[in-house]
Amino acid sequence: MIKAGKILIIIVLLLGIFFRFANLDQKVYSADEVRKILRLSGYTSQGFIERVFTGDAVSVEEIQRYQRPTPEKNLSDTIKALTGNPEHPPLYFLITRFWMQLFNATISARVSSVLISFIALPCLYWLCLELFQSSLVGWVAISLVAISPLHILTAQNASQYSLWTVAIFLSSAALLKALRVATIRSWIIYTLTLAMGLYTHGFFTLVAFGQGLYVFIIEQLRLTHNLLTYLLSSVGGLLIFSPWILVVLSNLDKLEKNTTYYSKANTNIPKILEKFRYNLSNIFLDFQDTTRLEKYLDFLLFILIAYSIYFLCRNTSIKAWFLVLVLIVLTPIINIIADLISPSARSLQSRYYLPCFLGIQLAVAYTLATPLTSLSLKLWQRRLWQIIFLSLILVGVISGVFISQSRDLALDDQKGTASSLNLQLAPIINKAERPLVISEATHSFILALSYLVDDKVKFQLVKSNDVAEWDKKINLSAVYNQFSDVFVYVPDKQFLNFLNQDKNFQTQLVPTSPDGKHKILYKIIPK
Repeated sequence: MIKAGKILIIIVLLLGIFFRFANLDQKVYSADEVRKILRLSGYTSQGFIERVFTGDAVSVEEIQRYQRPTPEKNLSDTIKALTGNPEHPPLYFLITRFWMQLFNATISARVSSVLISFIALPCLYWLCLELFQSSLVGWVAISLVAISPLHILTAQNASQYSLWTVAIFLSSAALLKALRVATIRSWIIYTLTLAMGLYTHGFFTLVAFGQGLYVFIIEQLRLTHNLLTYLLSSVGGLLIFSPWILVVLSNLDKLEKNTTYYSKANTNIPKILEKFRYNLSNIFLDFQDTTRLEKYLDFLLFILIAYSIYFLCRNTSIKAWFLVLVLIVLTPIINIIADLISPSARSLQSRYYLPCFLGIQLAVAYTLATPLTSLSLKLWQRRLWQIIFLSLILVGVISGVFISQSRDLALDDQKGTASSLNLQLAPIINKAERPLVISEATHSFILALSYLVDDKVKFQLVKSNDVAEWDKKINLSAVYNQFSDVFVYVPDKQFLNFLNQDKNFQTQLVPTSPDGKHKILYKIIPK
């Protein structure tokens, strides 16, 4: 039985590795990803627009040049680009920049995220040992995380969420050990992990706040040696993070501008709860299926999660269950309350609930592992929990298969966005013999499309709302004679009207969906 369990865990780990790498280069790039890679390469959005959106024809290679490090841009350029987006702390970007220089390939940024995701597994094992003093819980937790669709999609995304996962596990384990052994060395390690988390994601502040709350409760609000040392460690972590705090304070105008789009979302309690329920089930399964089967499985998973939290609180000491509960509860409560006060899209995005989902996986892992070796349970009861564990592994594997075959399945759903629709547009553009794409669309849309079109495609890009430049640079007669097909990509109404004013040419919608709902690709044809 023990041998079979080890074999199962090895198979699950191998499958988790395979699914993270499977078709990694075929996944669509989201607007968020290409903007991050742009900064990693040492360029700013404005700098890219100034260089490329000139109205002159540019190749795919010229656009893609801004998606990888080049000799003209060094590390200081990357840091400068990062300070223009202070909402994203720099640690992940600096690590990935190094990897991109070492591994000079198109998907190097994504490979960096995948490799970082592997580091989370030993950190998770250490956390389970500190929480439950059980290696079995650790291995069960590793199995669930390795095959979890949430973590597979997180790993495949060129963003800081894999590193945030590492920081949450690592800092939590370091805190528990520091409280347990109370040595200077252990508290220094916690201080460093705290700084690491702060330098990884802005929302790590919620995790740090939860850890502080945990220490205060565990120490019963008394000024003990552990509490004093914790406070000193927290101050130390903040001091290490202080250079970026200064960057944020000196770029508050950019911070507000960069996060404005979040406030455009129209949120309410029913919408938030429905989206949270959907994201909750995706911790363990994601079939991309809206049939009754998946909804039934979602309901069963909700029961398992609720029972696991109850079982954890009932059967462990407060030193174990309170830390897990803080991870589960704190982030959703603060996110939802904040978005109800000032509506934004954050409460609808699964990535901002990552601490909550990690806490849930810890609770479920403990609930599954405990009956497997319990002598007080009857044989049929142990068999039932084995079946539940194997079922979770099975749905995780099936989810991994779906993820590996889907090109637009991402950490937060890309379907219906320009990134996903590029999958329909690119083949149409690529079929043309000598295609030209005219656009004044958002630069991130252009960058995302450049990953999918052939090298023969040329782009003529102009700045939005610059009618004088349009008049000067766009000559439909000239480009129509030079290229076999002329497409217009994601035009706004003003640009479309401008093109249709030409006395010899007009725009014609290219159907990209059966219902004609998505009007983002047009073709220039003679009148």
